[in-house]
Amino acid sequence: MFVDKAGAEPMRALAAGAIGRMDPTDILSVVASAYQNSDGEWHGFDSEMQGPLSTLSQTHIGMQSLLWIEPGGGLSIDLTVEFLRRSQRDAGCWDEPEEILKHNQPPWMIPGDRDNQLWLT
Repeated sequence: MFVDKAGAEPMRALAAGAIGRMDPTDILSVVASAYQNSDGEWHGFDSEMQGPLSTLSQTHIGMQSLLWIEPGGGLSIDLTVEFLRRSQRDAGCWDEPEEILKHNQPPWMIPGDRDNQLWLT
């Protein structure tokens, strides 16, 4: 399988789970330890984002993976939801952190852009 040869360990775990070769608990252990911070935020999932920064976009990808791995919920999902609750803006939207501007981010991650805020929300 291509992912076995070319993918990083967390992606190999997700692929193995998708075809029934890895238990969800083991997948979660690998994926969360690689990408999830203790506050629920996610980093490193998106190769388009250069730099060690956690972002809303990557947290969104992390949440999608968690829902696949743990459809009934669990601590990682709870932490992610709590992070999202804390990071929602007063106006009701979400936005990428300003620190992202220090990195070579793609245009769809630029904070303050209304279109990006709508997509994240």
